[in-house]
Amino acid sequence: MKLMLKRWAWKIKCFWLRVVFNIKPSTAKDKQLIICGLPRSGTSLLFNIVSGICPELEPYTGHKNHFSKEASFLKVILKKGDFVTKLPKDIFNVQKVSDNNPRKKKILVFICVRDVRDLLVSKHQMLPDKYYMGYDWKLDSSNGKLQSNGIKAFYDQIRKVLENTPDNITLQLIKYEELTDDPSFIKDYLENFELKVTRSPADYSKSKSLPYSSSDNISKGHEYSGITKHDSKWKINKQDADTVEQALAMHPELIEINRYFGYEEAQLAWANKHECSSFLP
Repeated sequence: MKLMLKRWAWKIKCFWLRVVFNIKPSTAKDKQLIICGLPRSGTSLLFNIVSGICPELEPYTGHKNHFSKEASFLKVILKKGDFVTKLPKDIFNVQKVSDNNPRKKKILVFICVRDVRDLLVSKHQMLPDKYYMGYDWKLDSSNGKLQSNGIKAFYDQIRKVLENTPDNITLQLIKYEELTDDPSFIKDYLENFELKVTRSPADYSKSKSLPYSSSDNISKGHEYSGITKHDSKWKINKQDADTVEQALAMHPELIEINRYFGYEEAQLAWANKHECSSFLP
């Protein structure tokens, strides 16, 4: 009921905005790229790469003078022009694009995912001593407080969106492991969406002067050091390995999540390596 009320409130808001500002479909077919999905799955990196190689898209963060905060696509969906936005939890708002897109923009959604085991032991640069996400929780990077919507909630929503693709939206799943290994494939996705790419994603990802740094890291002295290839910490750190083992034992649904998103082979390899036969399906 609460979700239904929110959707109707959004519909009413869009209706009055269209009436007051006389918003009409764009004859030039404005484009909007939405980057969302799992936190700690490369959304910031992807936003930086796209912003650097595709000048046709205006990177929107909600701030005019600097790029230090993430912002929802809902802030610009009614605006004229081509935008790229980044906000992991926008995965919960994707349906709103289909319901209310008065300019009839072409919408491309990049949904970022990552191996569950790596998410379980991932740490945010603003909270370097704490694990960032769990089965049913995540931390607020600004203050370290617990929030709802953990790994399970995000993956359930991603799965829902993939299995019920909203009308007039192009979805593309982006795996963190592939993005950090070689981001060149992003160029093809953008060009297939009729966007002009002026630089190589692989070359630009090595740059240290990128437009976005999560949680205001720029002002706090945390500089981006360039892309680094994926390396699973739980493979070399006993504490991390124990954390993963305990989480999988307590929440076997995480194994099914990994399998659904194409990590089954890696999951079995991990279980065999550690002789954790109880984790095998």
